[in-house]
Amino acid sequence: MRNGECRTDRKGPRETTIRNERVSPIARGGWIKRWLLAGALSNALLSGKAISQVQPRAPTTAEQYLESLGLAASQLRAADSGQVIVKLIKADDPRDVAVIGLIAVRASRDAVVARALDLSGFVVVQASRAGLFESPPTPADVAAVELDRSEYKRLESCRPGKCAFKLSASAMQSFAADVDWSSPNAKTQADQRLRGDLLRLVADYERRGNAAMPTYDDGPGVRSADAFAAVLAQTAPILATYAPALHRYLTTYPAGRPAGAHDFVYWWEKRVPRMRPTLIVNHVIVYVSPNDATFIVRKQLYANHYTEGGLELLAALDGDAAAPAPATRLIVVRRLRFDYLPVGLFNVRGRVRSRMVEVTRDDLTRERAAIERTLGTASHQDRSRSDPAAINRRTTSAKSDAMPTRVTGSSPSDSPAMESDTRTSLTPAPRIRSAAPATSRP
Repeated sequence: MRNGECRTDRKGPRETTIRNERVSPIARGGWIKRWLLAGALSNALLSGKAISQVQPRAPTTAEQYLESLGLAASQLRAADSGQVIVKLIKADDPRDVAVIGLIAVRASRDAVVARALDLSGFVVVQASRAGLFESPPTPADVAAVELDRSEYKRLESCRPGKCAFKLSASAMQSFAADVDWSSPNAKTQADQRLRGDLLRLVADYERRGNAAMPTYDDGPGVRSADAFAAVLAQTAPILATYAPALHRYLTTYPAGRPAGAHDFVYWWEKRVPRMRPTLIVNHVIVYVSPNDATFIVRKQLYANHYTEGGLELLAALDGDAAAPAPATRLIVVRRLRFDYLPVGLFNVRGRVRSRMVEVTRDDLTRERAAIERTLGTASHQDRSRSDPAAINRRTTSAKSDAMPTRVTGSSPSDSPAMESDTRTSLTPAPRIRSAAPATSRP
C-alpha cells in the first residue's frame, strides 16, 4: 500500500487503516503533511451524511449551541464579522480551568474538520513529538518515547505520596525494582519500562475503557477516571443535548460506539522553556451528528505531570447558508483539572486562566489562517497574528511578566496547554477504529 492511501479492513468489524510509514517534519518549524487522517475524515463525513438522511434533524441552531455554552447572540455576530471570541467558563472545582472559543472560518465544514484532525493542528497542539497507536498497539508505536535526561533519575526515589511523576504505586515499584540505577544504561532500561507501561495502558483501555485509566499515587491518590468523569460532568449538559450518542460513548467505551463515530489513541510530548517535559496520552473521537454538526473530542487518558484529567470538545457548525461563500463556525471548549492550582502570593490559578484564554485565542487564529491560506482567503490580520514568531513573542512576554523568578517542581503555570511549538515528528500512523453504518450492523 502506498503512503497516504486508505484501506478498509474486510475482516471483522469495519476499520479504516491509514498508512504513512515515515512521516517527518517538512522543514524545521514546518507543518507535517495535511492528508494524514484524510481517509478517516472522509469516511466519517460520508457515514454522517448517510445517517442524517434516515434520522430526523434535531431542531438546533448555532445560537442554541452558543447560548448553552454561555455565549450571546451578539458574540456570534462578532465572530461572523471576523473577531475571535474567547472567554473563561465557570468551573465547579478550584483546580479546574475551562475556556470557550468561537471563530468563523471562510471554508466548508469538511475543510475545517480536516484541519482540526491534522496532526499539525488542534489534535496535537504543536507537540515536540507525537505518535499514533495501532489497534492493538505495537512496540513500534512507542519507539520514539523516552524520558528526559534532566529528570529520569528522579524515578529511582519515587514512593507513593512522594514522586516527581504521575504514576501508580505499582509503576513506582517497578521502576525502582526493575531498573538497575547503577548501570550505565539505566536510562535505556527506564525508557523501555515506560514504553511497556504505555502499551499496556492503551491495550487495557481498548478492552476495559475508563476502568483501565491509571491511578496517580504521587499525592494522596487520584483515579484519573474520576477526574475525567468530573470534567465530563461539567460538559454533559451540552453533549447530552446536542450529541447524546457521543456523550454515552465517552462513558461506555469501548462498547456502544455510535454510527458515524471514528476514534484513535495517540501520545504526544510537550517541550517548552521553563516547564518539565510532559508526556500525554489522548483518545480522540470524531463524530458526525444527525443534525449536521461535527464533533471532535479529545480525552486525556494519562499525563505524567500537571493535570489529572482533561477534555477538549470541538464543534464545527455550518455557517449562514445565505452567505456568498461557504463558512463554518468552529467552537472549542477546553477543560483541564490540575493537580495543584494555588492562588497565594504568585496567583498561579489566575495566571493559568489568563494563559489558557490567550493560547486558545492564538490557536483559533492560527488554525483559521492555516485553513484560509490553503484556500487563498486568509486576511492580512490573520496572517500577521498566526505568524509563529509573533505568537512566540506574545507568549514569552506574557510568561515573563507572570512567572516568579525561580520555579521549582511541576508548577501548573507551565502546563502543556500554555505554550506553542511547531516542531513535530511522528511514528507510523494508526488504525482508525470506526463504527459501521447502522444499516450494516448485525
